Amino acid sequence: RASTSSISEEIKQQGLENVSWLGRFQLCLLKNGQEIILDGAHNPAAVEQLVATWREVFPGQKCCLIFGSLLDKEGEKMLRILEPITSSMILVSVHSPRAASPLELQKIVPSAMTFSSLGEVLEKKNIFVDQVSSFSSDLKPPILLTGSLFLVGEALALLQGRSYSPSWQ
Repeated sequence: RASTSSISEEIKQQGLENVSWLGRFQLCLLKNGQEIILDGAHNPAAVEQLVATWREVFPGQKCCLIFGSLLDKEGEKMLRILEPITSSMILVSVHSPRAASPLELQKIVPSAMTFSSLGEVLEKKNIFVDQVSSFSSDLKPPILLTGSLFLVGEALALLQGRSYSPSWQ
């Protein structure tokens, strides 16, 4: 697992500019202009609503998806619903003993990258840039992080340079 201090240092380098709300989405804006949208959709019905809202807010635009879910939340079904709005996917393990395996979820979307934790994704230098490098700076797709409330909570903490401790510990 990545240490909080190394993740905090990476976030300082990328620079969290602003956190605000965009409709149902929580929007984090990095100083490099990259948008990271957080949504707590954690079941198929909520993901269907997320996709409908995405199409209203970002018509015709796809996202780089960061997704992690719990075993009992139908992660495979949620990925199938999300797939039409994604240009690339990163699958991560949620910080929970009930986490679905990113490698198991990758069977649904073989082209997806997998990581053992969100901290590992954030610590990997330029992961966001790497995922959108084929786009010009004006056309970078937003990053959408969803699939579990645990994952969104961890993302908010890490993006703000705080340590994350799940409620079940």
